[in-house]
Order: sequence, then C-alpha cells, then structure tokens
Amino acid sequence: MAEELKGKITEDTVKAQMEELGVYRAEFDNIIEIYVSIVTAHDKLYKEWLSKGCPYEVESESGGAKRAPIVQTLDAMQKNIIAYADRLGLSPRAINNLKTKSKADSKFDKSLKLLSGDASVKKKAK
Repeated sequence: MAEELKGKITEDTVKAQMEELGVYRAEFDNIIEIYVSIVTAHDKLYKEWLSKGCPYEVESESGGAKRAPIVQTLDAMQKNIIAYADRLGLSPRAINNLKTKSKADSKFDKSLKLLSGDASVKKKAK
C-alpha cells in the first residue's frame, strides 16, 4: 500500500486521513499544504538521489569524505516531515497521544457531561 501512495500524496488524501482519525479542522489547511509540499519535494529529491546511484559521501575540500549534500537535505526534509506529521496527528506518536486523551476525559468534559444529564457519568461519580 505504501508503494501505491508514494509520490501521490495530496492535500485531499491528508485531509481524508485526518478526518478518519477525527483530528481534521479547516484551520489546519495551511499546515497541510506545507506538509504536502515537503513530502512531494522529498519524494522528488529521493528519486533523484536513487537515479544518481545513492551517493552517501563526497570528497571534502581537505581530501577526506563528508556526507553528500543531497543526503543532508533528505535528512532535514525527513525531520520536517515527521514534525509536521506529529502536529497534524498523522504519526504513530501523535495517534498514541490521541488515544490516551480520548480514554481519559478531562474534568471539564466530565462536568459538561454531568450538566447535560449523561447517566454514565452520574453512575461513575457516585
């Protein structure tokens, strides 16, 4: 499935994933746009790196070896992708945080449920 989606990420697919997780809000559209552009640029650069034979090191000015600039750029982009995915609720870490929050209602949520007459909360309160 990952191979099918690779290079085909769109704002609509991200929104659909977020809606399925219950975390989408229209206010996130700008962040989603940035996230999609970074992922798309990363995919393009990664394909370029593959076509060049995956050079990991290049010769430095002093004659030694250093990481290839394209590898440094890919690494930085991957870190940004992970950070944006966390913010948008699309990473395993973010999903675990969402599950934890949904299991334990806040005191405010419990108070609202009590005021609204939610019988399940009244039973637990006694």
